[in-house]
Amino acid sequence: RHLAAISPYVIREYRGRTRARWHLVDNPVADEFFALRREGVPGRILFAGNIGESKNPLALLRAAATLRREVAPGAFEIRLAGPTLSPRYERKLRDFAAEERLGGSVAFLGPLSRAELLSEYASAAIVVLPSRQETRPLALMEAMAAGIPVVASRTAGIPDLVEDGSTGVLFPPEEPAALAEALRRLIRDPLLGREMGLRGRETASARFRAADIARRYREIYEIVAADASASARPH
Repeated sequence: RHLAAISPYVIREYRGRTRARWHLVDNPVADEFFALRREGVPGRILFAGNIGESKNPLALLRAAATLRREVAPGAFEIRLAGPTLSPRYERKLRDFAAEERLGGSVAFLGPLSRAELLSEYASAAIVVLPSRQETRPLALMEAMAAGIPVVASRTAGIPDLVEDGSTGVLFPPEEPAALAEALRRLIRDPLLGREMGLRGRETASARFRAADIARRYREIYEIVAADASASARPH
């Protein structure tokens, strides 16, 4: 009779399949991301996620190839952090980077420890997620908690998380040119990025604190318990 969903996107997709009462509860973000001391390196762009088709890092490299032709040399660096789901797909990314002479503009970091990931967030100027499908991507939530502006594809549950033009920039999925334009905008206007990062952190602080999420689940459990108790009483 009761269902908890981590995103309005989930509720929209499943509302017609159940008569249950829906409860919207965000996933929590660890306190260490809120406490992160940032030292963002200008032009450093972080992708944090699985290296695979669904996260679509190839779109980011295609955008980087466009950027390389339009901004000063050394104006940006792409850092791909995460485990590889398909060695063949990673080879495709590496081959593309070589063909486009991206060279020192792209770094494949592989899987990172928690401390290493926090260090990458601390030094990132922008966090990018060009996914084809997402429900509630933790990478964007962590970036917002850390005060980093985000650039992400306008698909599935992402628009429920990122307010375009306020806490980040959304671009149409499968359009690397639009992604390149969004990145160019933030690279050339770091003040805009800082403002978006601050608004993102305010949003994250109001919605993703672990203690608040735990309190919300406790409230739901109490509602469910009361409902079950009422249903068990003889009529």
